[in-house]
Amino acid sequence: MKTKLIILFHLFIILICFIFNSIAIYEKNGNLDYLIISEGILGLGMFYSFKTALDLNYYRGNLYLFIYNVIQIMAIGLLGFLYKVSYGPFIYFKIYKEIDWFMDMEFGYYSRIFYVSVTPPDDFFYLGINVIQLLFAFYFLKELGRIRAIQKG
Repeated sequence: MKTKLIILFHLFIILICFIFNSIAIYEKNGNLDYLIISEGILGLGMFYSFKTALDLNYYRGNLYLFIYNVIQIMAIGLLGFLYKVSYGPFIYFKIYKEIDWFMDMEFGYYSRIFYVSVTPPDDFFYLGINVIQLLFAFYFLKELGRIRAIQKG
């Protein structure tokens, strides 16, 4: 029951992000390349979340949901490289340097961010860890181990 609720939660979040992403593409808001890549990630997420909700022992669906959460764990800004992917609620613990070093926590109910950039190196440093996605990734890793044990034995 707990697994089904977690998968349905993922399906709900992915569906909301997919709808808002589709509206942004239609209105041509933002970088269309990132929006289309994001739409592909969300579309696969909907497909695998739905199939996994129907069959909780669906290995490929749980594997995709594990990868989906892993790509959202870290946000990095270092030597001109910026990477942040976040869909749904988040709790980021972050360390960053602009002029001086800062450490803080960021919380939000909803995000739909897919951002990758390479620029000339600068003095900016950013490292964020999304705790919610980290916990989900551990959960789906555990589910993958459980499914693997069922398939073997």
